[in-house]
Amino acid sequence: MFESYATRFPNFAFERRDGILEIRLHTNGGPLIFDERCHQDFGEVFDLVGRDFGNRVIILTGTGNRFCADFNYASFIEMYRKYGQEAGYAKVVADGRRMLQAFVDLPVPVISAVNGLAHTHGDLPVLADVVLVTDDTEFRDAAHFIVGAVPGDGSQFVWAELLGQNAGRYFMLTGQRISAAEAKGLGFVGEVLSREALMPRAWELAAGLARQSDAVLRGTRYVLNSKWRNLFHDQFISGFAQEVIALYADPLPDSAPEHVDVAAIP
Repeated sequence: MFESYATRFPNFAFERRDGILEIRLHTNGGPLIFDERCHQDFGEVFDLVGRDFGNRVIILTGTGNRFCADFNYASFIEMYRKYGQEAGYAKVVADGRRMLQAFVDLPVPVISAVNGLAHTHGDLPVLADVVLVTDDTEFRDAAHFIVGAVPGDGSQFVWAELLGQNAGRYFMLTGQRISAAEAKGLGFVGEVLSREALMPRAWELAAGLARQSDAVLRGTRYVLNSKWRNLFHDQFISGFAQEVIALYADPLPDSAPEHVDVAAIP
């Protein structure tokens, strides 16, 4: 199984040792630039990884000093023009659902090692069982409301659950930045580490978890993850429907930038 996906996806690098699988996000070996291909591949990657019984603990991390704070808008416009607006939006909904659904459905414990800015889909790594961050990590939703999009693709219930209803709404409506220390204080981050210590600590924790039997690892993941599964089932489709309705209200632009540093958006 590992060989079937290890070199298949351009934005995902894999390393496996002793049943521990590290998934590292990247674009051409540097920090990830989130694009339409990446959006499509996330779900397939998590599905394949989850079906590989050789993976007993999973580590998700990024590259360089950013987890995900760069966005390729042009790739989505190109996809809409290729498939047509209606089919393109249906594809975005299907891919977005599969991305989070497959992550939530991973059957073994997941450790997120957030290596810096998480401004685009920062809701993904905080769904892990253990969340480690570097001391310069910063969480923000810079891909939705503040740039004119409805936060309906999962971020709405992830942040409301982690921060509380009012604080979660404030976070999404204002583009609030939450530092590593603040995230630790709020309780959705387990440890704040230096950049040099991040991955060694992730692997140390993973090795500790991997000492348990497969039945214990899988059973514990199932029971600890039940609330996320229920929230996803109840709220994802209705939220994404609102996001797509808002997209339909505006015509497709003639062009869009291939690389936006979303951390620079005020």
